[in-house]
Amino acid sequence: GTLFEGTKLGFSGGGIFKTTDGGINWRPVFDDQPELSIGDITYDPSNPNIVYAGTGDPNVPSVVFNGNGIYKSTDAGESWSYLGLGQQGIISKVLVDPGNSQTLFAAVMGNPYVRDEQRGIYKSTDGGANWTRLAATSSWQHVNDIVISTLNSQRVVAATNNGIWVSNNAGSTFVRQLTANNCSDLAMTVLGGAEVWLGACGVPTAQATAYRSTDTLTWSPVLSEAAM
Repeated sequence: GTLFEGTKLGFSGGGIFKTTDGGINWRPVFDDQPELSIGDITYDPSNPNIVYAGTGDPNVPSVVFNGNGIYKSTDAGESWSYLGLGQQGIISKVLVDPGNSQTLFAAVMGNPYVRDEQRGIYKSTDGGANWTRLAATSSWQHVNDIVISTLNSQRVVAATNNGIWVSNNAGSTFVRQLTANNCSDLAMTVLGGAEVWLGACGVPTAQATAYRSTDTLTWSPVLSEAAM
């Protein structure tokens, strides 16, 4: 059967593929676009026919796929329109506010080999037609992941190369609540009606640490593993 009107796979250099039979068969749906490097695919939680794709490869291979911005589909990936941010470099994450589908956030890593002022978090309040970089993130480098709380859409948490940052006003201001190197991944779930957050920081080839928080204010290490 069809899962979310077709599950989609994105590849760092191969576009987007769609399946409507649970993964048995796949077909390309992004090959007409000028950029086939895909960093993130996000569904609108209120309408799975609306899909956003951020381009560029956030894994930063030796040959960089820099991307050319964000694309949007309103027909479950069959066709795509361009939403801009083409000069910002790698888009590592696109988020849709679960309480307001017109509000979007984009995590921008930028081009890892170019020093510029394009990085940070960008926000749109009109479904991606226009984007503004959040002033509180203008000095950031390498925004690797962002997550919106499903219990409080004003809470936006970001993983960057120098720690985990938290906003409780939809991105107007951020406070660094964990200082750590190379924070790359975030996850949030609800247990017993309360938020539980996990964050991963460190370098896999040296030592990586997983942190846990129940209030986004304090983060405690729960797992640390050195490279073998």
